[in-house]
Amino acid sequence: TLVDTTCGSVLNVWKNVMRYAEQGFTSVIHGKYWHEETRATASQAQRAGNGHYLVVLDRTEATLACDYIRGRGSREQFLQVFGQAVSPGFDPDTHLQRIGCANQTTMLSSESLEIGDMFRTAMADRYGADQLETRFKAFDTICSATQDRQDAIIDLLGSQPLDLMIVLGGYNSSNTCNLAKICADRLPTYHI
Repeated sequence: TLVDTTCGSVLNVWKNVMRYAEQGFTSVIHGKYWHEETRATASQAQRAGNGHYLVVLDRTEATLACDYIRGRGSREQFLQVFGQAVSPGFDPDTHLQRIGCANQTTMLSSESLEIGDMFRTAMADRYGADQLETRFKAFDTICSATQDRQDAIIDLLGSQPLDLMIVLGGYNSSNTCNLAKICADRLPTYHI
């Protein structure tokens, strides 16, 4: 008996990334290029045979990519920064003309949404708002359980005065690390 226990939220991201590739869009994935989930998601872009991907870690990397879309920055710098975070044969001059945003499901939700907006704006700046429908796609692919945890921690931080926060979970867990990050911005936080 074989049971596929892949998370439904992750499968949703994979379906969107495969759809992007089939429609000739490059997947821009907000995630950690070395993380197992992001690597699996990126592989879905290539299942269509001609798909490409770019993985951006944070707002800083998204800004660099968006500036390149707008025609600023050097190709060499782009390829140096993203060398390990792009599909084989990635050409930023060709493969950033039509993009679809996705994310590692456990990334910080607010950051994923902001990065999606950054790319949307960059595409509108480069090609005009009237071209967005044919050049830009985005779907909210944050895991609902991840979102619930992030919302709960934000509610807790805002509902009462706290002296410190203890976050229990694996150091390799993107979800747990993001919860600790949210807390650390407001009070002393220990990730155990």
